[in-house]
Amino acid sequence: MSVIRRRRGALSALVAALVITAVATTVATSNGAAPKSGALSATLSDASGKKVGTVRFVPGRNGRYEVRSSLRSLSPGFHGMHIHEVGICDPTAKDPAGAPAPFSSAGGHLKGEATQTHGAHIADLPPALVMRNGTASGRAVTDRLTRSAVLDADGSAVIVHTGADNLANIPPRYHAHTPDATSTAFGPDAATLATGDAGGRAACGILRRSSK
Repeated sequence: MSVIRRRRGALSALVAALVITAVATTVATSNGAAPKSGALSATLSDASGKKVGTVRFVPGRNGRYEVRSSLRSLSPGFHGMHIHEVGICDPTAKDPAGAPAPFSSAGGHLKGEATQTHGAHIADLPPALVMRNGTASGRAVTDRLTRSAVLDADGSAVIVHTGADNLANIPPRYHAHTPDATSTAFGPDAATLATGDAGGRAACGILRRSSK
């Protein structure tokens, strides 16, 4: 009889543990927590093929992503960092005139709407601040991104630029020395509204689903 009681006791403990686990899972889901399997990541390389870091997008509550970046082997100072609209990182790419333009294959900034300008793009991220030893790390939270936009038919890529990003913050009192159809003689011009004048592309990484 004692053996039967011990087995019944062990079975009861197992059932209780399963119930607790199920309740915990239900509570997490009801609080809006996203599963870890929804994470995205990109391994970045420079134009020579050298790996220079990783960027991970970890899903959280209410459609938010925590962006975790870890970079190395970059020049000190601020570097613009954005998600670009095509998941192709070609270091041998050229501009329309045939001049070398590494990673221009990734296209422009990922937008939610065609009329969005820089600073309001769904893929705009805080600039990376690289220290004197060439490394940078950062964390930020965004609620602009959607998984379907990032993982669409042509994919997307994370780009780290060679220069700082002004986020198109050019007050209208400043003269835009090259006025065009999208700007007046003052304030930001078309290039600033598109990219924040972040310059060339220092590193690129294709965004993929992450198992971690």
